[in-house]
Amino acid sequence: MDFIARHMELIIIAAVLVFIVRAARVLLKARKIDREGIETDAVVSRVEEQWDPDTASSAYLTYVRYRDENGEFRESPMALTSSLSYEEGEEVRIRFVPGDDELVREVR
Repeated sequence: MDFIARHMELIIIAAVLVFIVRAARVLLKARKIDREGIETDAVVSRVEEQWDPDTASSAYLTYVRYRDENGEFRESPMALTSSLSYEEGEEVRIRFVPGDDELVREVR
């Protein structure tokens, strides 16, 4: 019996734990954006296709350009976007957390 077959239960448990940790991180980010975020208008500055070899599918990372709390322009990737694709130049309403370019999402 090879290593994988003998340790299949541990491998499955590890995979489930990784999934749970990732899901928890996404939920914590969403809560922080909802709690501390500032709502503003933004423009889609670019859309990048990202291939996921694990799922054999593409995902799209949408970047937006907006003015931050100090009136300065920022470009950040949008987190937690819907499955809809965006086009460059499209206007979108966002929420962002001041001082954290990674915490930006579309207002729903």
